[in-house]
Amino acid sequence: VASMEIANNHPASRGWVELRSSRFTDPPLFAGPYLRDANDSRPLQWAMRQVRRIAGLEPMAQVVQEEILPGKHAVSDAQLFDAIACGPAQFRTLGRPACDRSELPVNHLAGTARLGDPSDPRAVVDRYLRVIGVHGLRVADASVMPAPPSGNTHATCVMIGERAAQFIIDERRSRRRS
Repeated sequence: VASMEIANNHPASRGWVELRSSRFTDPPLFAGPYLRDANDSRPLQWAMRQVRRIAGLEPMAQVVQEEILPGKHAVSDAQLFDAIACGPAQFRTLGRPACDRSELPVNHLAGTARLGDPSDPRAVVDRYLRVIGVHGLRVADASVMPAPPSGNTHATCVMIGERAAQFIIDERRSRRRS
């Protein structure tokens, strides 16, 4: 069994995350308007067709037995969009809602904690990754990226974590000197 995965690395649709309250036990408010912008599904439909074309070329065609998801029945733009927007039709018989969007966010979400100057009312963290207005808390993950990179976010997140660690070390050293 092998798989080929597609993703739109530069979606136009944008969502948001907000605190529900000041209590850490309250879940955040979240809106992920996947595919709200029509231009987000077109590259995915194109990519699905390209994956099928590639799987049909030699020597790969010799080892590919069948397409499992979304299945060879999904051919038209509408059928491909349905598979993209609602998840595989095969999963809908498992008691999930008719349009189960839980499989959708294969992209790496980023940019929910704006990095900026403390005077910027939209900034969440300063340039040292400190949460503005919250003493002793830093954010060191993909949420501080202004936009996701075109590839996997792992290496970028590792570097953000390394920078946060260095900021903390430098801050401790400067306190000891004072």
